[in-house]
Amino acid sequence: MSSSVLGRFRPQPQFLIGDLFANYWSEREEPIPSAALVALLGDFGITVSGSRTALSRLARAGRVERTTVGRHTYYRQTAYGAERIRIVHAQLVAFGPEPRPWDGEWRLVAFHVSEAERDKRPALRSHLRALGFGPLFDGLWISPRADEDEVARTLRAVGVDNATVFRARITSGGDPGRAWDLGALAGRYRDFVACFEPYLRAARERSLSPAEALVVRTAAHYWWRRFAADDPDLPLRFLPRPWPRADAHRVFAALDAELEPLARRHVEETVAAARDGTSR
Repeated sequence: MSSSVLGRFRPQPQFLIGDLFANYWSEREEPIPSAALVALLGDFGITVSGSRTALSRLARAGRVERTTVGRHTYYRQTAYGAERIRIVHAQLVAFGPEPRPWDGEWRLVAFHVSEAERDKRPALRSHLRALGFGPLFDGLWISPRADEDEVARTLRAVGVDNATVFRARITSGGDPGRAWDLGALAGRYRDFVACFEPYLRAARERSLSPAEALVVRTAAHYWWRRFAADDPDLPLRFLPRPWPRADAHRVFAALDAELEPLARRHVEETVAAARDGTSR
């Protein structure tokens, strides 16, 4: 059954490795044999060479630490990798079924990028979207709750000097929700429900294997992380009704709880089998 979700779930192997450490090994000190990580990534259709390349890249980036004992290689999470995962986990916990409380003030960025520096525009737009902004007008981007200091750092990093970051209340005019494609986002939430509700039923019927439980739970995490990154978390009064985020969160939270024990068992048994093989 997990083959159908794999057909729509194509994350990078680095994401899969980070998710494995975050959800199943964050409280443990002992390293994981590389053979176990390769086997677990194989459940997602990742080749042996693809798995080993991803592990090497994560080690070079300081996210995991590699050790060798005899002919066998092991990996453990570094403090830097653990901190990155802690930040992502905190974002996911904060991203619940309904928008968070709002102070009534919009965070705005007004900027001008000349034609001579137009190559900076795509990078700036990409960074602003990642911070939760949408374009209210050309050169005026808006967010309900972005961090102004982070916005200022982004502007400096991109090299945009002709910009102003400020807060404001909208007293008249159009709907600020038009700065985002809320229709497309709502469609993605409904698509999430349609995709994962059958897996939730299967989980409650105990008809998923341990490997399938791991694949489906990881896929749900991947999609929910994308929602947390892409949803501007607008106050309720600016959202079309009915807004499907609460329904999607209901499916995500129930599926996550149902599949956790089975997925954890699969990870631990795979690691134990790899350890047994390396001890012979």
